[in-house]
Amino acid sequence: MDPIILLLALFLLGTLILFKSKVERQLGVLFVIRSNYGIRLIDWISKINPGFWNFIADFSVYLSFGGLGAYYLSRVDSRKHLEYSQIIFSSAFFFLLSKDFGLPAGLLSLVLFTVIAALLYARRNSILDFIFSSILLAVLGSFIISEPLILFLIALFGLPALLVFALISHSIDILLGSSNLPGVSPMLPTSQGGEVGVSFPGFDIFIPWWHALVAIIVTLVFHEAAHGILARVSKVRLKSTGILSLGALPIGAFVEPDDDELNSRSSLERMRVYSMGSFANLCVGVAAILLILSVSGFSYTLIQEHGVAVIGLSPGFPAEKVLSRGDVIYSIDNMSTDSLALFQNATSLFRSGQTVELNTSKGILSLVLAPSQANGSVGQMGVLVSKIKFPELVSPLYFLLEALVWIIFFNMNIALVNLLPVIPFDGGRMFKEVVDSMQLSELSVKRVFYGIASLTAIVFLVNAIPLFRIAINFFATILNL
Repeated sequence: MDPIILLLALFLLGTLILFKSKVERQLGVLFVIRSNYGIRLIDWISKINPGFWNFIADFSVYLSFGGLGAYYLSRVDSRKHLEYSQIIFSSAFFFLLSKDFGLPAGLLSLVLFTVIAALLYARRNSILDFIFSSILLAVLGSFIISEPLILFLIALFGLPALLVFALISHSIDILLGSSNLPGVSPMLPTSQGGEVGVSFPGFDIFIPWWHALVAIIVTLVFHEAAHGILARVSKVRLKSTGILSLGALPIGAFVEPDDDELNSRSSLERMRVYSMGSFANLCVGVAAILLILSVSGFSYTLIQEHGVAVIGLSPGFPAEKVLSRGDVIYSIDNMSTDSLALFQNATSLFRSGQTVELNTSKGILSLVLAPSQANGSVGQMGVLVSKIKFPELVSPLYFLLEALVWIIFFNMNIALVNLLPVIPFDGGRMFKEVVDSMQLSELSVKRVFYGIASLTAIVFLVNAIPLFRIAINFFATILNL
C-alpha cells in the first residue's frame, strides 16, 4: 500500500475516533486533549531554587530582545539581574578577546565592562542601560557577525529583529522574482523511497517519522515545561497539560496556567513566563550541538588506528583457541594488517595446515590453519575483523547523531519563530510588555503594537506566495491539468 494512502487512512480513522470521544473540540477539527501529567514534576522543579529560575528568565529577556530587553529590565527594576547578565556577556567577550589579542587585553575589557555595569546599576537610568547593553552585545556579536546592519539590529532589538529582517529581505527577493523559495513553509506528512516522514514544501528536506517524532517531543516538552516552571515560581496555578491536534495530527503541546492568576501578576512575572519557552529551546539546541561534538569525538575511539580488530570468531577454527573478541592483529607473518585490504592480502596466501605467526595486542601468537569449508586446500583462521572495534555501536550512534541534528533543527527554528513580535507567539506577548513599560499613551501603544503586527503579517503572506504556486502545481498534476 502507498504510504501516503496509509497515512491518510490512519489520520481519518484517528480523527473519527476523536470526534466520537468527549475530547474538547474547537473550530471544527482542532482538538484540545487535556491531562494532569507532569504538573507535580514541574511544581517540584520550580521549588529547587526560585531565585535561580528568575535570573535565568531575566537573562533570557536580555538575550532575546537585546538592548530593548535591557531597557525593559531596567524599567521594571530588575537591574540586579541585568547587571549579572552584563557581566556574563562581558566574560564571554573576555574569552574571545583574550584568544585573539592576548590575556591583558581580555582582562582590561572585563574590568572595564564590569565597572561600567556597576556604575550604571547605581545610576538607575534605563536609557543608559539600553545604550550600554546594546554596545556590549554589538562588541560581542562582532566576533561572529560580519554584516553591520544585522549586528546593529540584533544589538538594539534582539533576535526578533533578525528574523523580521530576514523575512523582509526574502519578501523583496520573491517580489522581484529573484527567488522561488518560500520564506515560510508548513510541516506536512509525506514519504520518500517508501519511507514515511515529514517534509516542508519548497525545500529539499525529508525527516524520517521516528526522528521527527523524537525531535518534536523533545522540543515541545522543554518549551512548555519551561513556561510551567516560571508560572509556578510566581505561584500561578497550572490547570492542565496536554496536546493540541488538528484532527488526529498532533500540532502542539501546552502547559495551561490559570490566566486570571497570571494576568494579576506583575509585568516582570508575566514576562518571565513568556520568555522561558524560546530560551529553553535555544538551550536544548546548544546542548544537542555539544552532544554531537562529544559523540563524534567518541566515535573516533571506535576506529582501530593500527591493525584490525577482531569482532567475531568461528567456532571450531584455530583462532578461537588463541584470540578473543576485541583483540587487535597488527601483522601476519610480518605482513602489515593496518587496513582491511592489507589483511586480505596477507590471508590470500594461506594454505591448509600452514603455521602462521600473528603479531597481536596479546603478543606474538602462532596457530595452524584449518582447511576452508569452501576449498580444502585453502587455509583459514576463522576470524572476522574490522577497522571498527565495536560495529554493533555504529547503528545506534548513527541514529543518535541524526536525531540530534533534527533536535537542533526544530529547537533553533521554533525558538526564533516563537520570538516574532506578534500574537499568538510568545514574542508578541513579550513585546507588548516591553511597549507597556515605556509609559506611552494608550493610543501610541496600540499604534506601535498593531503596526509591528501588521508589518509581520504582510511579510509572512508575501513569504508564503511560492507555497500557493507549489499547491497549484501539485493539484494540477493530480488532476492531470
